[in-house]
Amino acid sequence: MKTILIIAETDGNSPKPVTFELSSLARRMDGQAGENVLVLVVGVSPDEAAQTIAAETGLDVLALAVSGTEWITGDIRKQVAAQVAETLNPRYILCAHSAEGSDYAPALAIRLGAACVSAVNRVTDDGQGDFVFSRSICGGQFNALVKPDTDQAVIMVQPGLMQPQNFSGPSGEIRRETLAVESGKVRMIGVEKTRESSSKLGQASVIVAAGRGIGAPENLESIRRFAALFPNSAVAGSRPLIDMGWLEYRYQVGITGATVAPPVYIACGISGSTQHIAGMNGSAYVVSINSDPCAAIFNVSDLCIVDDILGFIDAFERYVNGE
Repeated sequence: MKTILIIAETDGNSPKPVTFELSSLARRMDGQAGENVLVLVVGVSPDEAAQTIAAETGLDVLALAVSGTEWITGDIRKQVAAQVAETLNPRYILCAHSAEGSDYAPALAIRLGAACVSAVNRVTDDGQGDFVFSRSICGGQFNALVKPDTDQAVIMVQPGLMQPQNFSGPSGEIRRETLAVESGKVRMIGVEKTRESSSKLGQASVIVAAGRGIGAPENLESIRRFAALFPNSAVAGSRPLIDMGWLEYRYQVGITGATVAPPVYIACGISGSTQHIAGMNGSAYVVSINSDPCAAIFNVSDLCIVDDILGFIDAFERYVNGE
């Protein structure tokens, strides 16, 4: 019997980084043993991803190959996960608070009669063998502490909450099964890939990210000048800027964009929604510049600067240039 079920996210035949983050969290919840943890990999051909997960985490893996379909939709993932959960009856079902996770996790919780805790940014032990989950509320201004009052709970974890652990033990056991499911009410007819996120974001030592607080698209030139003051830097943006067409999608950081973890992340005029924080929470040192002293981004920042962003950049440039 397993008390923790992880629903893996994969990109083709490769596990996404958040899968290893969930594995690290599950091991911590299980006292590092991992004996009560099972990773579920759902796919048309899940074997390769299952082998990678078993080898790199040491956790047992259930690889479920879904027949009769070319694409795994959220509805199919919900059906498969529900069947596994109804058989194993795990206490906690961990998945990513991502676009994919949001597509099936709430419906899975309804089907199981389970609690669903979304946007989890911290997990603590209540001292009685159970767990309390922290999630941001009120636009990130506060954190709510939630303890599920049901026999099962679907926990949607923010990407970046945990750093994947380096595991050097034996591989976990892999069990392979084939399952036929109904296509449901949604039929996927294809996948159209957008342009890849800028590779420079993943390689940059300093990321300077702009938010709606910069005021106007022409002020992006100030952001670019600011970024140019740092070696190996890159410019990024929050989702509102991309939605308004100020920057291309490849610059977006957040739950529906790129996930980054540079040594230094500088947030300029970014309020700090949970969606954005999920994409940069793994940064080593976070500097935030915002005119609002109550901005939610300050809750995850190492250095908080309350100032007009354009005025600060001008003053910083003059200082660097010795004026």
